[in-house]
Amino acid sequence: MVTWQVLGNGLETEVTFEAEDNEARKDFQKKGLGITALSTSPVSLETVGKESNELVTSGNDTMETKRRRHLSLPETYYAVINGLLPIDEPLRELWERFNSLSVAFVRNFIVYQHFRHLDWIPKSGLNYGVHYVLYRGSATEFHSEYIVYVQDEASSWNTIQSLTRIAADVKKTVLLCTVTAQITGSEDSPVDLTFGVYSFHDVQYTVEAIAIRFWDPSIADGPQSYTFQQQPVLSKKPKTVKKKNRAKRPKHQLEETLTTSGNSA
Repeated sequence: MVTWQVLGNGLETEVTFEAEDNEARKDFQKKGLGITALSTSPVSLETVGKESNELVTSGNDTMETKRRRHLSLPETYYAVINGLLPIDEPLRELWERFNSLSVAFVRNFIVYQHFRHLDWIPKSGLNYGVHYVLYRGSATEFHSEYIVYVQDEASSWNTIQSLTRIAADVKKTVLLCTVTAQITGSEDSPVDLTFGVYSFHDVQYTVEAIAIRFWDPSIADGPQSYTFQQQPVLSKKPKTVKKKNRAKRPKHQLEETLTTSGNSA
């Protein structure tokens, strides 16, 4: 049985997969939910379903290893509402509990939900100083193409310049996202990369994003120089197995071999 709990920092959850939950664990990996925990704890069959990190043995002295993944609060709520994680409390109560743990939970989740709705896979953007990076598929097959910064207020020009400088170096597009809330209304508006409307618990949330693309100096003299250029697909090259170089014989062995061959002739 898959179980989960909020970690002590209040910003992440730990999902535990028993031996029989291997398919569920693979599904989490395929969907890009969370990251593998750094370590696992051997547990006995007697502790299945219990919260324990102690090393114990079962009656037949065989050990099983629980697999764990760490999810952010937005990832966890997404997994819950999509039936990937069990829940023993009403969704509204879980929403309010996560909101009490992190003041940024709601806006970060709405942005996360927006890109998931568009079939992107959002992952942590910590390496780039942003909230998310977006993959169009598995991270083993594609490089991330967008870096997503969720604003709680209008960003300063210093912040925007820092983000665009980073994006230019790694050939990605910046998405500055803003989330606004109002009483539930119509959700008939079309959804695209920079706009979406979603309702949760009687509140309507609107996601709006500004896309900032790095300037390509190679087309500076062309008419498309100041036209917004679309983000290219960044596929990863398949890894090739490098052939191992055969160890070279020491020079004296090579000379002895040649001498022997000459005498035999």
